[in-house]
Amino acid sequence: KTWEQYRGKGRKMAVRSSPTFIPPQFSSEDLPLWAAYKDELESKYDKIEYSVRLHGQKLPETEDPTYAAMWEKITARRVDTVGHTQDRIDIIEFRPFAGPSAIGQLQMYRTLYEMEIAPTKPIKLILITDLITDHILLTAKAAGIEVIVIPRK
Repeated sequence: KTWEQYRGKGRKMAVRSSPTFIPPQFSSEDLPLWAAYKDELESKYDKIEYSVRLHGQKLPETEDPTYAAMWEKITARRVDTVGHTQDRIDIIEFRPFAGPSAIGQLQMYRTLYEMEIAPTKPIKLILITDLITDHILLTAKAAGIEVIVIPRK
């Protein structure tokens, strides 16, 4: 994957070299949310990472070591998007009709990111969805997760 640096609006951004770039590993349900929020992402962050792998499990020593790298890849968790500003790191999950699993997933991502990356800046969790119930919204806010609702078209 070839990434290029370019200057846009005075910021240094990581972008795919193709104008038809689609983030890797995004589902067909996630893509419309990302597309609706893409311009905001690009204007808000100094650096954007997609499909960030975190904390793949080590293969048990009793297993064939030939499969160690593959096992670590398939057991790793993938963060949809990580946005970096000068002061903060945002872990962003795109989830249509967000439910309780989106909250747990974001909390797990923060824990794994802190363990593996050991950032020096604070982490903020952001959930981008098209539909959310009141009780999920209240729970997300109580957990310190910012929720951005992009209405369905």
